[in-house]
This record gives sequence, structure tokens and C-alpha cells, in this order.
Amino acid sequence: GRMASFVDLTERKQAQKLLGESKRHIQILSSKLLEAEEEARKMIGKDLHDTIGSGLTAIKYALEKYITDMEKEPVQERSTLQQVVSMVQNAISETKRICRSLRPTALDDLGIMITVDGFCREFQKIHSGIRVERDIEIEENEVPDPLKIQIYRILQEALNNVVKHSGANLVRISLKKKEGNIELLIQDNGMGFDQPKDPLEDTGSNGMGLDTMKERVERYGGAWKIISSRGGGTLIKCLWSFI
Repeated sequence: GRMASFVDLTERKQAQKLLGESKRHIQILSSKLLEAEEEARKMIGKDLHDTIGSGLTAIKYALEKYITDMEKEPVQERSTLQQVVSMVQNAISETKRICRSLRPTALDDLGIMITVDGFCREFQKIHSGIRVERDIEIEENEVPDPLKIQIYRILQEALNNVVKHSGANLVRISLKKKEGNIELLIQDNGMGFDQPKDPLEDTGSNGMGLDTMKERVERYGGAWKIISSRGGGTLIKCLWSFI
């Protein structure tokens, strides 16, 4: 009996070791997939900007020059061309919006702090009924480069949820360096939701994309927690340890 127990224990330990190695491999693969996805977004955004964006801009300037040269022509023709210029301008604006959504150029050019600030300002312009308070106490060089885009995406997804599901009029965002850790908190005063009693229940089933945010946090070795109750708002806590 003792020998059988010893064999069972040994097999369990080997199985646990293999499972641990498999989890590590999956985490590494997930990180690489995420990086590849961001690189693809970056390339598509650049192509859109360099080709369609610059082409539309050239058309716009050519049309404007033509309108200027037509000062002696009938007003009706100038008016028609001005409408075309307006359409081109809308196309340019839409191309820029798509480029920003694919990959915020400010992130590469100016860094995470300015990008987050700009994103929050733009969000408040569009959703004037929602106030965004920011408390950022971290230096640019304290955030690892691969983590910057994940923080941005988590913010995007969280604020998108606020608009779609919460009915909140206040969101508080905190990004801080605390004892070697990076802590991101996103809290709203919206209606909240009832959390499943079973922690293993799929959080993605509520249609809020919480599973996607959780994946983004955990792929870089972070810890994730969401606290919510119906009528009590929602708090998302993300913590990455770099000690």
C-alpha cells in the first residue's frame, strides 16, 4: 500500500509540474499573440495614414486651389466644389479616427501619460454627461513599453463599458507606482451588476468584455479584481508587480 501511495504521489507531482509548465507556455504564447496583434494594428494604421490619408489630403488641397482659381466662375459651381471639399475633409477625419483606434500614434510618439490624458479629454468631449477624474502618479520610464498599450486598451474597454452599460456620470482613473508595483484603478458610480457567486463562472458571458480585460492584465503577470454590485457602481483593480 505504501509503495502504491508513493507512486500516486510521484505521479501527481509530475502531473502538477507538467501542468505548471503548460500554463507558462500558454502565457508566453498569449503574450506573443498579443504583441503580434498590436504590431499588425500599428502597420495597418500606418498604411492607412500614409496612403489613403495622404491621398485624401492631396485631393482636398487640389480642390481648394481649383475653387480659388474659379473666383470669376458662377457661384453654383464653386458651391458644388466646396461640398466635395467638405466630403473629403470628412473622409480624412474618419481615416484619422480609424488610425487612432487601431494604434494611438501618441503612444509611440509621446508616451502613455499624454496618451491617457488625451484619450480622457476626447472621451469627455464626446460624452459630456460623464466626468472623468484622473489621478496619475507615475513616471513614463516606470511603465514597461509592452505594458503601455495594454493599460491603454484596458482603459478603452472599461470606459466603453461605462457608456454602454453603467449609466454613470463619474469615472475615477488612478495609475500609480506603489512599492515596486504598478496599480491601475477604474471606478464608476453607475448601476453596477451582480457578480457570479462561482468565481470560475465565465465573466465574458455578461457581454461586457471583462474576460478580454482580464486576459490583458494576466498576460503580463498581473493580478485582476473587479468589485461590483447592482446599484453600487463598479471598481476594476489591476496590479502588475515588478519587484
